[in-house]
Amino acid sequence: MTKKTATVRSANADEIYMSRYLILKTKNGKTEGIDAEGNVRIFDTSASKIIADLCLSSCATIDGRRNGAREIFGWHQKVPVLISELTQEIWFPLAGEKAEENCWISYGCVFSFHKENEYQTRIVFINGTKETVDANVRTVRMQMRRCEEMLKYLNEQKENQSFVHGIEILK
Repeated sequence: MTKKTATVRSANADEIYMSRYLILKTKNGKTEGIDAEGNVRIFDTSASKIIADLCLSSCATIDGRRNGAREIFGWHQKVPVLISELTQEIWFPLAGEKAEENCWISYGCVFSFHKENEYQTRIVFINGTKETVDANVRTVRMQMRRCEEMLKYLNEQKENQSFVHGIEILK
């Protein structure tokens, strides 16, 4: 698969959704995004800022999403971020919030992963794209489990709701 590279000045939520990115890697203040077609785009902003913009597209803030997950699940570091309840899109970081260099993975696009070496993990995405990330396989496994837990919680909440805006939902 040949990767095409394009440079853009800034990202917005529409650009990210239109290209369905798999992974966002920030280094030296720029973010490399790899989309579902294997194309690479360079953004002049951090991956965290792109994730924050995605949250805003669902009328939420990244801080609100993180704080909600912290409150519900008790997580304190590397908190996955739910972009939308409707699409159930979740992105997870491989480093802490304050890390200048970070990598964010789209949970729903991960097909498999395995240990490359003690400090790196090879991620295979649903489209066949393979990327090696600078994170121990235990970190990736923990983040995937957190995302699974978050989705399970969301789906249980949806199933348990019998009233929405005062209107009974018939099951």
